[in-house]
Amino acid sequence: MNYLVCIGSNEGREEHMSLARHELTARFDQVRFSAELETEPLGMSHSGQFTNQLVRFVSDASPQDVNRQLKEIERLAGRCPEDKAHEVVKLDLDLLMVDEKVMRNDDLERDFVKQLWFK
Repeated sequence: MNYLVCIGSNEGREEHMSLARHELTARFDQVRFSAELETEPLGMSHSGQFTNQLVRFVSDASPQDVNRQLKEIERLAGRCPEDKAHEVVKLDLDLLMVDEKVMRNDDLERDFVKQLWFK
């Protein structure tokens, strides 16, 4: 199956984005990354800028298993539930599409996702 994932970070951005790229490359096949893009936070009033990037990869794993691995990578970056209240996103990995099936339509429609996808 073909997967499309959005990566984002607003704290320790360089380190956490690098960790995500390393882990995704180690876990999945035919991994291709878009350019990075700095974006303003959406729905957060006290957050710094985000770094966002898209990644496409191939895996025989189920979407549930891939999502479990994405959450595992987030935890490796130190993400914890309490961070959300403080508008801290060390690392966010969102599964946007599996083959042609849209998993997160709202995220897929974001301007920065469209901008990265069509570069």
